[in-house]
Amino acid sequence: DRVVQLTPENVELQLPLGVRLDEITPSRMAVRLEAVEEKEVPVQIETVGKLPDGFEVYSQVANPPRVRVRGPQSLAKTLTEISTEKIDLSEHRVDFSAKQTPLTPPNAKLTLFETAVDIYFRIGERRVERLFVVPLSDGTNRRVSVVLYGPTTLLRDLKIAEMQATVSKNDSGVDTPQITLPTELQGVVEVRKSKFV
Repeated sequence: DRVVQLTPENVELQLPLGVRLDEITPSRMAVRLEAVEEKEVPVQIETVGKLPDGFEVYSQVANPPRVRVRGPQSLAKTLTEISTEKIDLSEHRVDFSAKQTPLTPPNAKLTLFETAVDIYFRIGERRVERLFVVPLSDGTNRRVSVVLYGPTTLLRDLKIAEMQATVSKNDSGVDTPQITLPTELQGVVEVRKSKFV
């Protein structure tokens, strides 16, 4: 820290005609000189409110996902993320975006190169896991136990006959089960586990 002496002679002010500066109080001021640091930090998406019953956020993505920040080294060094203003999730049942959502730096001494981001939310029906036992399509009596993860309604309505279980060899030459889902479920329902039973 450095102490600066303030006197009418070393302080320059634009004063109205006929007004002059006689004294400055306090006459001494501590000044801290510090190196400036620039860094890139991730954006932390902040939300408030709850989705309607039976719905969940599948994903939330900020664009850009990281932003550049400049500020005093002591502040920049400890900064791990920059938060957005809170986005209200109440009553959302489908995907939506929050364009130009302001970022809120934790300290006014930090300068953001980008002050807002676009945020994209994927929202859908609450997902669950469900176990199915599917017969192999090779004519044997072998079956495959498979755990699927996806929207409740889709898994509730899915019939075993709509799935196909086959066998393929892995890199070690060992038989492994493969499950083929109906086209409309591909990319929506995830195969979590599968094994021969």
